[in-house]
Amino acid sequence: MAWFLLIISIVALIASIIRVTTTSDDSDENNNNSNNSDENDNKPKIKRMLFECVGEMADNDNGKNRQDIIKRITKNYKKEILSSADLFNGYSTAEIKEMYGSVSEFEDVEFDGIYKKVEYKGKPAYIILMKDTDDNYYEVANIAKDDISKFEDIVNNNEVLNTVIYVTGGKTKEGTYNDYGKEIVETTELNYGIDLRISFKNKDEK
Repeated sequence: MAWFLLIISIVALIASIIRVTTTSDDSDENNNNSNNSDENDNKPKIKRMLFECVGEMADNDNGKNRQDIIKRITKNYKKEILSSADLFNGYSTAEIKEMYGSVSEFEDVEFDGIYKKVEYKGKPAYIILMKDTDDNYYEVANIAKDDISKFEDIVNNNEVLNTVIYVTGGKTKEGTYNDYGKEIVETTELNYGIDLRISFKNKDEK
C-alpha cells in the first residue's frame, strides 16, 4: 500500500512540473508575440498612390516630342536592361492567345522617374521626368491639373521615399479570333502613356 501511495505521489509531482513548464513556455511565447506586435506597430506606415499623368503627346521647350522620348528610353531599356521575360508581363505569345484582354509591352515594368515643380500661368505645376540608360532625366509628362492639389499635399506634408514610372500603351498584344474563329494574337501600336507611383510616409514617423 505504501509503495502504491508513493507511486501516486511521484506521478502527481511529475504532472505538476509539466504544467509549470508548459505555462512558462506559453508565457514566453505570448511575450514574444507581444514584442513582435509592438515592433510592427512601431514600423512606419508606407503609403503609395498612383497618378495617371497627362501631356505625353506634347513637345518640350526644346522641341523634342515626348512620345519620341518615351520610345527612345524604352528602346534603350530593352537593349541594355530588360529581357524578353520582362516584356508583356512575362506572358508568351501562346499564353496571350488564350488570354481574355490585352497586355502592353512594358506592363508592370518599373522605370526610374522624378518630379519637378514649376510654375505655369502663375500657378504650381509638376513635370515628370524619366531616367534613360545614360542616367539623364527627360521630360515625359505632367501631373494632371485636377491632381495637383492632392499631389502637393503629399510632397509637402510627407517624406517621399521614391517615385516610379509605369509606361502604358505602346506595342500591345491581345488574344482574339480571326474571321474563321481561330485564336490569334493581334498586335497594335498605341500612344504611350505615363503613370507615376509615389511612395511616402508621415514625416513624424521614424
